[in-house]
Amino acid sequence: MSFRLKTILSIALIESILLIVLVLSMINFLSESNEEQLQQRAAITSTLFVQSVKNAVLSTDLATLESIVENALATPDIVYVRISNKRFMLAEGGDLSSLNLSTNLDTELGKVTDGVFDTRFEIIEAGQVYGVVDMGLSTTAIESLLSQAQAWIIVIASIEVFLVIILSFLLGTFLTRQLQDFKVASENIAQQGPGLQIKVRGSDELADMARAFNKMSSTLASNYQQLSDSITSKNKMTEIAESNQAKNNAILEASLDALITINEQGNVLDYNQVAETIFGWTYDEIAGKNLADFIISPNKRHAHAKGMKQYLDTQQSPVINQRLELTATHKLGHPIPIEINIAPIKTEHGTLFTAFIRDISERLQAETELRLAAQTFESSEAIFICDANANIIRTNRAFSRITGYDNEDVLGQNPSILSSGQHPEGYYKNMWSSLLDNGKWNGEIYN
Repeated sequence: MSFRLKTILSIALIESILLIVLVLSMINFLSESNEEQLQQRAAITSTLFVQSVKNAVLSTDLATLESIVENALATPDIVYVRISNKRFMLAEGGDLSSLNLSTNLDTELGKVTDGVFDTRFEIIEAGQVYGVVDMGLSTTAIESLLSQAQAWIIVIASIEVFLVIILSFLLGTFLTRQLQDFKVASENIAQQGPGLQIKVRGSDELADMARAFNKMSSTLASNYQQLSDSITSKNKMTEIAESNQAKNNAILEASLDALITINEQGNVLDYNQVAETIFGWTYDEIAGKNLADFIISPNKRHAHAKGMKQYLDTQQSPVINQRLELTATHKLGHPIPIEINIAPIKTEHGTLFTAFIRDISERLQAETELRLAAQTFESSEAIFICDANANIIRTNRAFSRITGYDNEDVLGQNPSILSSGQHPEGYYKNMWSSLLDNGKWNGEIYN
């Protein structure tokens, strides 16, 4: 049920109740006033009638009494008249059905059921009762009057109720017009967002509510715009962060070096696949845990913790941003020679440390082999090295001493320049075949 309909029904109900009370009061007033008039008229009529028949009753003049009864019945409202004394009836006249009924005196109009108001008055002389007069007065006229009055009152009340409904409708429409504006505005705001303004009418409470609504809508529109801008900015920052994270992840995964990031407490935040390969620990095994417990040798963990504390206290450290060669520990427990460079990163949540680590085991082994090869190359035997096309690219000092050729003389030349012609062609073919198939050849050549 709408507020307007509630308003209309409430006003109509209140008016209807007041009208019903008014109608009942008017009908009751008419009934009481007519009853009072009827009683007064009965008393006056009976009193006059008693005075007129008193002498005839005292003298028992029946002819006079009959004449007086007939004259009385000529009055339209008198239904019957009976005059009697203690011994017998002296005279009577009027409606026979009423005369034949036992006389039940009426005191109230509302209790009359036969349309006749029955009254009785005594004929008294010198304090002694000589007779009584029973008289019936018709209530038809009064009842007809009351019925017509009730009908007219009901008609007038019905017309007034109808007018009240119309006026209530107009009043309800006027009062709820601003509320309808609120409803439409609220629906538009729900669909399109805040900012809509409604028209302010008058200066009453509804107008004050409309102004407050407009102010609220404007404030919400401003806050909504700020929130929208904030969300847009946040989304852009999120996209940038996701893009940067994707780039970082790509760098972590594509890097040839192990990349490990820890926080100030030494707990692992980032740990790429190269680090998994070098140290044997997976990301799930080491993430969020203290790095020192996994890859730093037990005898160096105290120095590691001391160095981190020194940097956090002084922002200075001899190992930060320096390439260092150290020994780490593999998951299986064997040492790993590494090259490491540690870079600090300042964030709002504290300092992070990113380590770029490279396994230098192969490099150190290659350097060792090169040193051994260099020592072998500079032995007392003549040695020369050829490329894939069998052209000489390097010789040692023993080669120059034994053959007489300097290094510059034979560079780019085929070893055939050293041929002495003392070996058959098949000898050299067998030598090259062994070199190509087996990677080596042993024998003696005369150059």
